[in-house]
Amino acid sequence: MKYFFDGLQNLNTKLVKKMLFSLFGLSAASLSLFYLPATAQNSRPLPNQVDISCRPALYFGGKLGNPKDMNQGSRYVVPGQKIILTKADSLLQSGDKYAFNIGYYVFLKPGQNAPSLPQFTNRLLLNNKEVVNQHGVKFSNDDSLVKGVNGGRIKVIHTQAYLPLGESVLVLSLDDDKTISETDENNNVYRFIVTVQP
Repeated sequence: MKYFFDGLQNLNTKLVKKMLFSLFGLSAASLSLFYLPATAQNSRPLPNQVDISCRPALYFGGKLGNPKDMNQGSRYVVPGQKIILTKADSLLQSGDKYAFNIGYYVFLKPGQNAPSLPQFTNRLLLNNKEVVNQHGVKFSNDDSLVKGVNGGRIKVIHTQAYLPLGESVLVLSLDDDKTISETDENNNVYRFIVTVQP
């Protein structure tokens, strides 16, 4: 009888080991299908890990070109403040409207996701009506790096718009069609008060 129980114990031990090995092997194989190492996970540029924002300023006039050129000869307004523009700030006049060079800086964080993001559309709204849009805005690794932002990118957007005489509310809406899922969707809209005088 003793030999019987000893044999049963040895058998059970072998069976347990076999079952554990099979179970562990299956678990490892299963996990390998769904788990990626941390380095692989971090290198995957998921859209909802990015954030698009804007330097809270709208530039009028100035030179069209690289980021530093927009500051030359331009005037700017920040949200909550007013700017008064005159004929001297405009490009030309058409009836009671004046055309202005308008520029702004768009930021992307983190910058390594730039090549994978789709194109998106920014819009300028005047008193809730679209006056101009920028279709096909896209970040790339060629865009300038942002100092002080970990891996961020900066893109300069230049456009032109006709503004009427008097005071208006000009709204800049980034990714207005919500093409990109962001970590913060609350920093895409900026409101500026603009007064155009003859």
